[in-house]
Amino acid sequence: MKVVRKFLKIMVLPLMLLIGILHFILDVMAKLSCYVIGPIMLFLFGCGVYTVVKHLWNQTVLLGLMEAACFLVLFGASFVIVTLESWNQHLTAFLHS
Repeated sequence: MKVVRKFLKIMVLPLMLLIGILHFILDVMAKLSCYVIGPIMLFLFGCGVYTVVKHLWNQTVLLGLMEAACFLVLFGASFVIVTLESWNQHLTAFLHS
């Protein structure tokens, strides 16, 4: 039983390295994308206010959907990053057991 456990612990190390690298790359990409998507969301919000003032409701709905899509992209990236971090913590706990 100890031999199998040692073998699994050895096999976990490359997986932890892969998850760590993927976590780092996605974290950097998410932080950089905030600098790109943030001004776009601000512009979309300004356009949405303009379309509400001008009573252009079809465009208001489209702008709202685009704003929601940007929001979902940022939250989706955050969800993936947190999930990878959780997996890495579980693998580290297994490695230290």
